[in-house]
Amino acid sequence: MNHPVEIGISRSQSQIPTFSSQSGKESQLFKFSESDFRDETARFVAVEQLSFSFGDKLSFQNWLSSSANPAIRRISRNTLKRTIHKLVATQKKELIKEFASLDNKVSLCSDIWSDHWQSCSYMGITCHWIDNAWNIKKRLLAYRCFNDSYTAQNISHMMFLILEEYGLTSKIFSISFDNASVNTCSIDELIRICQPSIGGKFFHIRCTCHIFNLCVQDGLRSLETYIKPIRTAIHYLWTHPQVMKQWDKFCKLNGMWAKRFARDFPTRWNSTYKLLLSTFEYKELLCGFFGQVVQSYNIYLYANQWNICTTICEILKVFSDATDQLSGVYYPTCHLVVTHLCNVACIFCEHLNSNEPPLIECIISMKTKWEKYFLNIPEIFLCTIVLDPRLKLDEMV
Repeated sequence: MNHPVEIGISRSQSQIPTFSSQSGKESQLFKFSESDFRDETARFVAVEQLSFSFGDKLSFQNWLSSSANPAIRRISRNTLKRTIHKLVATQKKELIKEFASLDNKVSLCSDIWSDHWQSCSYMGITCHWIDNAWNIKKRLLAYRCFNDSYTAQNISHMMFLILEEYGLTSKIFSISFDNASVNTCSIDELIRICQPSIGGKFFHIRCTCHIFNLCVQDGLRSLETYIKPIRTAIHYLWTHPQVMKQWDKFCKLNGMWAKRFARDFPTRWNSTYKLLLSTFEYKELLCGFFGQVVQSYNIYLYANQWNICTTICEILKVFSDATDQLSGVYYPTCHLVVTHLCNVACIFCEHLNSNEPPLIECIISMKTKWEKYFLNIPEIFLCTIVLDPRLKLDEMV
């Protein structure tokens, strides 16, 4: 605590405790700023994905006035909306300024998807780059409603407008897309617009994780006989609250904790693997529950169904580990791709001579899809392998 006279207040006044400023240079008296409070509330609402009416809620006002500062006034929906737009515009200007002074190239990752009713499409563009101080950075450049028809020309046109907006047209090193045909067709037009380095040889990079998911989905179709009953049983548990209560009681009677199993969605990476993995410990209990308690006419579970699923999980674990590592955004991943491609190729070879015909069919389907994209490994991945001194090619071979 500083002496009151030294900081210009009378001896009869109480001093508010000091705090360290963000710069860390010195302590200072706290001074409430309504504009700062409004800005920070807007950031909080944006980060936590709350509604614009959050600042206008009576419970929020009561909490602030009783616990924080009685002088704080409510923030209306429109005020909060304007504040968020102002903060976005400010950060956008700062980002454009940083890109203008950037000496390096940037890489983009883009995706387009539709809502549940297929009424609207949306485009998201994320930018990755290394700044002049050699720090890895990532920013979301755009999240736009895609009102035009989903064609290669419209995709390239919208991307051009966004790149021009940020002054990045001449600074693109590569763009990562999924494997939609329209995305691939738009590359030629984007190469003409952006004039990338090395004639665009490294310009288009297909999303490796997306390809791995395609391989898995192709392979699992031949194993539906084994996986579908388990998937159906778990879905039945999740969608019937009364059955879930019966499951809780059944688990307690058998001295087990009532587990909530993972859900399986074809479009969610590695969801089938996580579903099967979560059921192994409970396979006898699930068979007993659906055989004795539920007795549904269309759900049949047997312990031997999990036997081949054990082998399936050994295969899917390789894809899951690869997806988890290659999905990182704050560390380089390009040099890791070849290592995981080799791991996938090894697991194919290991199980191609299986005694289970459905498993062989699964491996062949995965391998066919894998070879479609990686029989000739893209040069960008090979270059990063050579440049990474930590990797030893002879050990991978």
